[in-house]
Amino acid sequence: MLLDLAWRSKEMNQVGIMEFTGWVRDVGIDMILEVNLGSRGIEEARNVVE
Repeated sequence: MLLDLAWRSKEMNQVGIMEFTGWVRDVGIDMILEVNLGSRGIEEARNVVE
């Protein structure tokens, strides 16, 4: 469990990018990724995109 820096609440991290990607494929929709530069920074955003 992590503290969500943007909302200042507990984040259970039950669904990550890989789980979301699988769900998107299962339901046949397009995925749009977005990163929050306000809470983690440019380096974290770059890591997600890679």
